[in-house]
Amino acid sequence: MKIPTEDDKLLQEVIRGLLKRIYEPIFSDRSHGFRPKRSCRTALSEIDDRWTGVKWFVEADIEGFCNNLNHDILLRALGKQIEDTRFLRLIERFLQAGYMEDWHWNPTYSGAPQGGIMSPILSNVYLHEFDMFMEDMVCAFTRGKKRKDFTPYHTINTRCNRLRKRVQAALEQGDDETARKWRRDILHQEKLRAHSPAGDPYDPTFKRLYYCRYADDFLLGVIGSKEEAHDILQKVERFLHQNLRLRVARQKTGVQYARDGVRFLGYDLRSFISACVRKIKKQRRYTRQRVVREQLQLHIPQEKLYTFARKHGYVFPN
Repeated sequence: MKIPTEDDKLLQEVIRGLLKRIYEPIFSDRSHGFRPKRSCRTALSEIDDRWTGVKWFVEADIEGFCNNLNHDILLRALGKQIEDTRFLRLIERFLQAGYMEDWHWNPTYSGAPQGGIMSPILSNVYLHEFDMFMEDMVCAFTRGKKRKDFTPYHTINTRCNRLRKRVQAALEQGDDETARKWRRDILHQEKLRAHSPAGDPYDPTFKRLYYCRYADDFLLGVIGSKEEAHDILQKVERFLHQNLRLRVARQKTGVQYARDGVRFLGYDLRSFISACVRKIKKQRRYTRQRVVREQLQLHIPQEKLYTFARKHGYVFPN
């Protein structure tokens, strides 16, 4: 394998700095790998903060990305932002530097050298087209500003309002016993309401698609039907194959129910039901409304915890 000289490393660092100045302002906010002030932590934080209500995860693993990066596609992508042909030829020579095996030089027709100074930013440039494709898909899929009202919740809410009026009427008539009876009914109805969301969790007019990428690992979150999630996966596979000449590993690709969870960037992600109560004003009076959301939890895989504990002597060996 060819080891770059100090001059080669210096030249690569200069090229990397120039590419950074060109591309950092236009890279997608959903891209977190090998970028300033971005990391696995920012990617996971974005998912934890924004992916509320996700029903399905779409996971896909690009097969041999570093080895299958097409040089012609990469150079065409670079040519959209860079007009200096000499600069582009310099990058092309870097890509085609080749490698040594058994003291014989072999040319490289695809891929970027793993561990190369320029390789991370070139990988981001290569996948920038995919980022833009996903941004367009997110905009096209998103539908509705808020969920429709959930009928069982608002039926109970209406019943509680009627009971409160009866309580008020009974108190005005001095009938305390009847007022206490209506209050007990109100408490019973409020307990039933506590188990029901205010918005319809399966509203077909409310759709959302989320996207997050770290290097060649990416994950999609879908608020919609399972059929729509599979359709999104097919569009992703088609774009990667037709536009970037990349394939996904079939055994690591699919649609997963959010409650079952997926593993992304070393963490297990799965949704759980959480609830909060907010005050809203209706008909000149304030009332409490229960909002039920499916939020995500990030868990460290158990096997990693066990490995860490054994390594540091926190558990007795078997």
